[in-house]
Amino acid sequence: MIEKIKKYVELKSKQKQITEELSILRDDILSFMEKVNETEMDFESYQVKVVPQERRVYDDDVLYKSLPDEDLWRLMSKADISKINGLLKLNIIKDELLNGSYEIKKVTNLQISKK
Repeated sequence: MIEKIKKYVELKSKQKQITEELSILRDDILSFMEKVNETEMDFESYQVKVVPQERRVYDDDVLYKSLPDEDLWRLMSKADISKINGLLKLNIIKDELLNGSYEIKKVTNLQISKK
Protein backbone atom coordinates (compact mmCIF):
# COMPACT_ATOMS: atom_id res chain seq x y z
CA MET A 1 0.00 0.00 0.00
CA ILE A 2 2.89 2.38 0.74
CA GLU A 3 3.98 2.12 -2.90
CA LYS A 4 0.53 3.19 -4.07
CA ILE A 5 0.57 6.10 -1.64
CA LYS A 6 4.01 7.19 -2.83
CA LYS A 7 2.93 6.91 -6.46
CA TYR A 8 -0.23 8.93 -5.73
CA VAL A 9 1.76 11.72 -4.07
CA GLU A 10 4.25 11.72 -6.95
CA LEU A 11 1.50 11.95 -9.56
CA LYS A 12 -0.33 14.72 -7.65
CA SER A 13 2.92 16.68 -7.59
CA LYS A 14 3.37 16.21 -11.34
CA GLN A 15 -0.26 17.20 -11.91
CA LYS A 16 0.28 20.43 -9.98
CA GLN A 17 3.42 21.22 -11.98
CA ILE A 18 1.67 20.50 -15.31
CA THR A 19 -1.33 22.62 -14.31
CA GLU A 20 0.97 25.54 -13.49
CA GLU A 21 2.86 25.18 -16.79
CA LEU A 22 -0.42 25.01 -18.75
CA SER A 23 -1.64 28.15 -17.03
CA ILE A 24 1.52 30.05 -17.96
CA LEU A 25 1.37 28.85 -21.58
CA ARG A 26 -2.34 29.69 -21.82
CA ASP A 27 -1.72 33.20 -20.49
CA ASP A 28 1.14 33.71 -22.95
CA ILE A 29 -0.93 32.54 -25.92
CA LEU A 30 -3.93 34.68 -24.90
CA SER A 31 -1.64 37.67 -24.41
CA PHE A 32 -0.16 37.19 -27.88
CA MET A 33 -3.58 36.85 -29.49
CA GLU A 34 -4.76 40.00 -27.74
CA LYS A 35 -1.59 41.85 -28.78
CA VAL A 36 -2.11 41.02 -32.47
CA ASN A 37 -5.84 41.67 -32.04
CA GLU A 38 -6.90 38.30 -33.45
CA THR A 39 -9.39 35.73 -32.23
CA GLU A 40 -8.43 33.03 -34.71
CA MET A 41 -5.06 32.22 -36.26
CA ASP A 42 -3.27 29.33 -37.91
CA PHE A 43 0.23 28.36 -36.79
CA GLU A 44 1.74 25.67 -38.99
CA SER A 45 -0.52 22.67 -38.37
CA TYR A 46 -2.42 24.21 -35.44
CA GLN A 47 -5.47 26.41 -35.32
CA VAL A 48 -5.87 28.71 -32.33
CA LYS A 49 -9.22 30.25 -31.38
CA VAL A 50 -10.03 32.64 -28.56
CA VAL A 51 -13.69 32.39 -27.63
CA PRO A 52 -15.05 34.92 -25.13
CA GLN A 53 -17.93 33.76 -22.94
CA GLU A 54 -20.00 35.14 -20.13
CA ARG A 55 -20.88 33.03 -17.11
CA ARG A 56 -23.21 33.75 -14.27
CA VAL A 57 -21.85 33.57 -10.75
CA TYR A 58 -24.77 33.29 -8.33
CA ASP A 59 -24.95 34.62 -4.79
CA ASP A 60 -26.58 31.88 -2.69
CA ASP A 61 -28.33 34.26 -0.28
CA VAL A 62 -29.78 36.52 -2.98
CA LEU A 63 -30.77 33.53 -5.10
CA TYR A 64 -32.56 31.92 -2.15
CA LYS A 65 -34.56 35.12 -1.60
CA SER A 66 -35.36 35.34 -5.32
CA LEU A 67 -36.92 31.90 -5.60
CA PRO A 68 -40.68 31.80 -5.09
CA ASP A 69 -40.76 28.36 -3.51
CA GLU A 70 -38.46 26.83 -0.88
CA ASP A 71 -38.85 23.46 -2.60
CA LEU A 72 -36.94 24.84 -5.58
CA TRP A 73 -34.07 25.76 -3.28
CA ARG A 74 -34.10 22.25 -1.83
CA LEU A 75 -33.65 20.90 -5.35
CA MET A 76 -30.43 22.87 -5.62
CA SER A 77 -29.21 23.25 -2.00
CA LYS A 78 -26.69 25.74 -3.37
CA ALA A 79 -26.29 27.78 -6.52
CA ASP A 80 -25.59 25.08 -9.10
CA ILE A 81 -25.41 26.63 -12.55
CA SER A 82 -26.41 23.47 -14.41
CA LYS A 83 -29.47 22.94 -12.20
CA ILE A 84 -30.47 26.59 -12.51
CA ASN A 85 -30.14 26.40 -16.29
CA GLY A 86 -32.28 23.26 -16.26
CA LEU A 87 -35.01 24.99 -14.28
CA LEU A 88 -34.86 27.92 -16.70
CA LYS A 89 -35.11 25.66 -19.76
CA LEU A 90 -38.07 23.81 -18.27
CA ASN A 91 -39.76 27.17 -17.56
CA ILE A 92 -40.06 26.28 -13.88
CA ILE A 93 -38.51 29.63 -13.06
CA LYS A 94 -38.21 32.76 -15.18
CA ASP A 95 -34.94 34.54 -15.87
CA GLU A 96 -36.41 37.83 -14.60
CA LEU A 97 -36.86 36.21 -11.19
CA LEU A 98 -33.08 35.76 -10.92
CA ASN A 99 -32.14 39.37 -11.74
CA GLY A 100 -29.75 40.67 -9.11
CA SER A 101 -28.86 37.23 -7.79
CA TYR A 102 -25.80 36.82 -10.00
CA GLU A 103 -22.85 38.63 -11.49
CA ILE A 104 -21.65 38.18 -15.05
CA LYS A 105 -18.09 36.89 -15.18
CA LYS A 106 -16.22 37.21 -18.46
CA VAL A 107 -14.27 34.09 -19.30
CA THR A 108 -11.98 33.48 -22.23
CA ASN A 109 -11.74 29.97 -23.61
CA LEU A 110 -8.67 28.98 -25.55
CA GLN A 111 -9.20 26.32 -28.19
CA ILE A 112 -6.21 24.78 -29.93
CA SER A 113 -6.68 22.03 -32.46
CA LYS A 114 -4.39 20.20 -34.80
CA LYS A 115 -5.35 20.46 -38.46
